[in-house]
Amino acid sequence: MGRALSTALVAAAVLLAACAPGTATASPSPRLSALASTTPAPTPSPTPSQPGLSTCPAPQPESALPVLARIAGAPDDLAPTGDGGLWVSDETNGRITRLDARGAVTLRLVDPRGPEGMVPRPDGTLIVAEQLPDRVVLLRPPSASPTSVLVQSTRSRPTVREAAC
Repeated sequence: MGRALSTALVAAAVLLAACAPGTATASPSPRLSALASTTPAPTPSPTPSQPGLSTCPAPQPESALPVLARIAGAPDDLAPTGDGGLWVSDETNGRITRLDARGAVTLRLVDPRGPEGMVPRPDGTLIVAEQLPDRVVLLRPPSASPTSVLVQSTRSRPTVREAAC
């Protein structure tokens, strides 16, 4: 629940920043400011001519918003593909669905280990966080048979090794 709330707050902040250009300035922490420079950065002051929320479009009911696709289950996480499509995970029902740019289902993988966060790679493979075994795997669609991705931290840098599940 905490992650969902954090995501919603970040999304709201981005939307508000987009509606009020120039008014959303983040103040760096004192520790970061001290590391970056010994001279403090000037604090911008808002001017009366800057637009605020009045420039945002009027709110719409959710039922009026456009829908890319309707898929059964409990869609959870999204990952964009390079061609305008989306990967959609369904942790509850153990599925990963590939949608094309029009929203049509082009592939459905069965992963009963609770797939969640995903990262598509340029070579067509898909890195997936699985909740039930608490691991990260590498899938090679259209196969749903995973290859474990083991991340081991060293002092110099993290290394990634692949091993069969």
